[in-house]
Amino acid sequence: MIKKPEDFTDDNIHISVPDREMGHGSARVYTVASAYNAKSGATLPYYGAIIRRRKKIILGIFFGTVFLTILLTLATTPVYRAQAIVELEKDGGVSLSNILTSISPTLHNGVENEDIATEIVIIKSKVLAERLTDELQLNTIPEFSRVSFIKRSFQLLAAIPRAFSGDNDYVLESQSEVRDRIIKKVMDSIQVSREGKSRTMVIAIESESPELSKRMLEKYLELYFDENLSKRRRMNAEASRWLVDEIKNAESRALAALDAVVDFTTTHDMVSLEMNYPNANVNHKLAIFANTSDNLLKSKENRILLESLHRLSGQGMLALPHEFKIPELETLSTKLATMEATYAEFSEVYSDDYPKLVLLKNQIAVLKDRIASTQKQIISSTVQSAKQKELMNEQAFEEAKREALRSNSLGVQYAVLKKDADTTQEIYKLLLKKSKEVQLNTQIIGNNVVTVDPPSATITPIRPRKALNLLLGCLIGVFGALVGAFLAESMDNTIKSVDDVENLDIPNLGQIPNVRRARKVNSRNRKPVELLVNELPTSDIAEAIESVKINLLLSHPDNSHGTLLVTSAISGEGKTFISVLLASAFSSDKTPVLLIEGDLRRPRFHKIFSQPDKREYGLSTILARPDINPARAMQLSEIPGLYYIDSGPLPEHPSRLLQSGRLEEVIPVFKEHFHHIIIDAPPLTGLSDAKILTHVADGIILVVKNGYSSPLVVQRAVTSLTGMNGGANLIGTVFNAADTASVFRNGRSLC
Repeated sequence: MIKKPEDFTDDNIHISVPDREMGHGSARVYTVASAYNAKSGATLPYYGAIIRRRKKIILGIFFGTVFLTILLTLATTPVYRAQAIVELEKDGGVSLSNILTSISPTLHNGVENEDIATEIVIIKSKVLAERLTDELQLNTIPEFSRVSFIKRSFQLLAAIPRAFSGDNDYVLESQSEVRDRIIKKVMDSIQVSREGKSRTMVIAIESESPELSKRMLEKYLELYFDENLSKRRRMNAEASRWLVDEIKNAESRALAALDAVVDFTTTHDMVSLEMNYPNANVNHKLAIFANTSDNLLKSKENRILLESLHRLSGQGMLALPHEFKIPELETLSTKLATMEATYAEFSEVYSDDYPKLVLLKNQIAVLKDRIASTQKQIISSTVQSAKQKELMNEQAFEEAKREALRSNSLGVQYAVLKKDADTTQEIYKLLLKKSKEVQLNTQIIGNNVVTVDPPSATITPIRPRKALNLLLGCLIGVFGALVGAFLAESMDNTIKSVDDVENLDIPNLGQIPNVRRARKVNSRNRKPVELLVNELPTSDIAEAIESVKINLLLSHPDNSHGTLLVTSAISGEGKTFISVLLASAFSSDKTPVLLIEGDLRRPRFHKIFSQPDKREYGLSTILARPDINPARAMQLSEIPGLYYIDSGPLPEHPSRLLQSGRLEEVIPVFKEHFHHIIIDAPPLTGLSDAKILTHVADGIILVVKNGYSSPLVVQRAVTSLTGMNGGANLIGTVFNAADTASVFRNGRSLC
């Protein structure tokens, strides 16, 4: 096997001279190696070569993806958005939340945040969406009533078994399903978000029509304001009913305590009493009684606060005070904040029906329900504890009261009764004050939501985002193109480099660059590319074929390879191209060269040398008619010193004609007049013509094209040559269409 030298520079081409046994003789083969062929593994040049080889796939996938993106973007119906900003004012009325705030001011911020969260839930509620649909008859608008193609397809597929079963009453969608689908579309078109930590909210509605989106938002705000006012009135009514019950209980207790004081003073005919007592035991009992009275008052206030909080817990999540926060709730709240931040981030990029957004929305709803349920359980448990504590304080109060009343001192007994009356009166006054506030608020209650920025629709659509879609299309196109290129490369088992050829233990005489650009030059100059090499001697192709010629000459200086046969494993690898190039290269040495077209099945010489399709004389004429002088079939090409014999009239049985033995008679005659004879033979696979022609050749050149044939096919072709009787003399291969801009970096580029 011919090995490449380790040290190679562009200015110094090293030629190695290994010996190799081939067939029945030995040949010393000289090969020109270039740095491009050195294996470098998975490096940037390696990946660059793959990209160059697969640039058609890359460009096709990239531009196809971009075109599809543009097509889908243009086909997408534009969506417009109407937007309004509303402010949730601080509630001046009296509701359960306000009672809670007034009793415990530390809860003010938590209740305020909960109010806004509750309003957002109400705005996105299904009830408002249903009312909006009915008010504007959105079920008659195609935007909301139409069914997507995919969903309709699934419905039709589901209806096929019913149709075969004879169920004539089956309908694709019931009236309730149609209504639910329309309501869901309306709800999905509504967007609500809070502006930072402020009390303002942005409400937006999206539609395919800017006028419709604005009209929907105006009506929606009207419905929301009505619903908000109704909700406030319900909350006031609920607070009023609760306070009435509490006031009745407090009033009865206050009256009972006051009656006890009056009865005591009347019975003992008392006008006033001095409250300072010299007896330390009496003062101690009064102090205990006063302390239990204060504790009872505080426990009652705490119980009222907790019951208010417990009633609010039925409306959803609450911002609880610090004493209610437990690790489980902290963990759930942190998770909820993270999910809401993710939802807000995704909603800026994707539409509401994006699967991940829908999933996040459902997860947020479930998590909120779980938090609310946990809060309610905690508050309920705390309320029970507060009631028990209040009961214990009442028992302690009554016990202290009894102990004090056992004293023989009338003053002590009077002080106990008076303190009891004062305590119950304070509770009664507290609840009575709240009741009057509720009554006043019921008369003047209004809406606590005001419009800051009235509804306005966008002039330009918010979707599709053309620039973003194009950018995403380009990125996906690049990624898909690279994946497609490397996938095609991994599935391609053809020979793609000189190293692949040498891995088959076949020597290489050189490589010829790809001539695709040269064919463009050819189309402008209207000359075959094989002939342009003679006109451009400094081109890459000319330099490459010159190196092949040098290898042949140096391998046998005695010109024992006077007759060369050029063939390939399969058709289409460029054997005729290489034959003409090699003949042109030899003719440049001012020595006569004869080029014979041995392919009697698919001839091409008449196209290359601009000859008529019907030729009277050619190789077939020489072989079929021994009486004709072979010189009559020779023609002089436009390249000085290059003569050629084309195929001539195509015979019915080319193989029989080649086996006639006539060619063995005329080749020695040609050798007397030509220094080099090159035979362009048919491919080896599937035909016996090339094998027959090997008997008149001194050496064989096998053309292997880049990315065309597999190593197995080439190996079988080589085996078919070396396994013949006597063994054919395979000199080496010429690697055609090498994947490089320039095999030799000097000279003018043709390709």
